[in-house]
This record gives sequence, C-alpha cells and structure tokens, in this order.
Amino acid sequence: MKKSIKQFLEKSRLLKTIKDQNQLMILNYHRLSDPNKKNIFDDGVFGPEGKRFELEMEWLKKETYIISEEELVDILYKKKKVDRVCSMVTFDDGYIDNYEIAYPILKKLSIPAIYFIPTKHIMERTLGWWDITAYLVKNTKLSSAHFRESDLDLSNKKKVISELIFELKQMEPSRIDGYLNELSLSLDVPIPSIDIQGKELMSWEQIKEVGQNGITIGSHTHEHVILSKQSLGDLRFQIKKSKDILEEKLRTTIRSIAYPVGGHDHFDVETKQVSQDLGFKLGFSFLTGVNHFERIDPFDVKRGTSQATWSNLDLALAFPTRIFQAVRNQ
Repeated sequence: MKKSIKQFLEKSRLLKTIKDQNQLMILNYHRLSDPNKKNIFDDGVFGPEGKRFELEMEWLKKETYIISEEELVDILYKKKKVDRVCSMVTFDDGYIDNYEIAYPILKKLSIPAIYFIPTKHIMERTLGWWDITAYLVKNTKLSSAHFRESDLDLSNKKKVISELIFELKQMEPSRIDGYLNELSLSLDVPIPSIDIQGKELMSWEQIKEVGQNGITIGSHTHEHVILSKQSLGDLRFQIKKSKDILEEKLRTTIRSIAYPVGGHDHFDVETKQVSQDLGFKLGFSFLTGVNHFERIDPFDVKRGTSQATWSNLDLALAFPTRIFQAVRNQ
C-alpha cells in the first residue's frame, strides 16, 4: 500500500504546481480509531486508524515543511521568511488515543504538534456533551422514545445522534446538563460513570510527558463552550481559567488557543481581542481553509482535517476552500 501511495504522490502534478506557494496547511484531529476497540461514544470525532495516520504524517513530512508553534510565532511576529509550503499538526480535546496512538508516531517521525486541552474535562474526568449524547443513544434498548416535545425514531441511531448534537450546539451552556439528564431518563440509560468517561481522556501526567517531548500544549478553553455565545465576563473566564490551569500544571507559558467547534460563527472579534489581551499569541479556528502567510490573522489561523482519500489530501493544497471547509465535527 505504501508503495502505491508513494507512486501516486510522486506523479502528482498538483503538488509540483503548488509546492512553492507561500501557504500553511494545518491538519487537525480529535481522535484516532482503534479497530480492536468498540466505540461507545461519538463516532463524529474519530479520524483515521493509527496506520493511516502514520502514512499521512509521512506524506506531510515528504511534501511539506512541518512547523512548530514556536516557528509560526516567529513567522508572524518576527517576520521569519518561508519559501515553501508549510504544514502543522494539531489535536483537540485531550483524548487518550492522542497519547496512546498519535504521540508514539509523532515522536518516531520527529513531527511537532499542538495538543489543545479543555481543562475542566481533564480535571473532572468528564467527556463533552457530544460524547455523552452518543453514549445514551447508542446504549438505549428502546426502539422509540418521547423526548421533550419530539418522538425519537431509534431505528436510525446515527441520525438521532446527529440531530441531537446539532441542537446542543445552539444551546446555552447552562442548559446542557439538564438536557442530558432529561435525555438519560427518556432513553432509560444512565449517564456514564466518571470511571468510564475518564478512561477516554489523557491524564495530567501524560499531558506533561508529551509536553516535554515535542508536543506543544495549548488551550481549548476551560469547559469547551462556544465562545461567541458567552458574555464578556464568561468569555474572559473561560479563556483565562484554562490558561492559568495549564500554566500552573505544566510550568510553561501557554501561547495558543483553539476555539471550540471553531467555525467563524463560533468565535468573534471579542474572542480574538480577549485572547490577545490575556497573553495568547495564536488563535486557531477549524474547517476554515488553508492559510496564506502574507495575510494570516494570528487569531484566526485556519485549520482543515484529515481526508478520506489520498487524492483529496493532495487536492487540499491546491483547492483548500473546497476541501477544508467541510462538514464540521467537534
């Protein structure tokens, strides 16, 4: 398989055409799949299996210059020159497979990356509402259920999960726990225990370890809330709290933040200004395209995601808007 992929990439005219463009492509991941484990949480946050991820990293290393957070800061703030297409690798949410699967591959290939951590989830060993929603739907034995003012047809659980997650994205954070508790009762499935949830997340010890071995740690806010929906006080709390906790736990300066969900309707001018005022140097969005160095906004650094086909990954460098502005995960 590697041979055929290599032959395809070597023959690609597109890469030869764009290789000198002054651009930055960022591949963002949440989780990596393990074919030997059954997933009882949200399928939507899973990317490729470890073997495929390793091939993607080899491709990225061959076809681009992979930069670190520090190098991007130097490019944007110290006007360091770049003369070829660059890339970065990032992970959101602090899942355990970031440590067990991704980290050994990144270390083996000497590839820098940024792991964005939602601090409350790590501290309290709790998963996000998208994972809890998926868990409740996947584990119900009911064929249908009445929830709030809707009837849920549970013959298509994937569709139900998608619709519930979409609704939760529009919701005020203070209402989410009540919503999930009601869903739990309607589906006759208890909220998963802290032990079950916590096993899906990295520990502070693991976060410290990766942070000392080529991985930069960044903020993903404290509670993984949609920042554009927060009052100014809550916005500042979410960003400052996460930065303070990470700096205290890791004894390092946190310079990057990734906005939860990450589309341009999920953060705003206030989000960027507060992040800058609190000492961040970089703010990352998601599924927003590819960056061109001459016009990068340091507080809207655009990211894409892994692609299902190699041809799409190749095309992402030539047609970033079409490829990287796709259906959004968490």
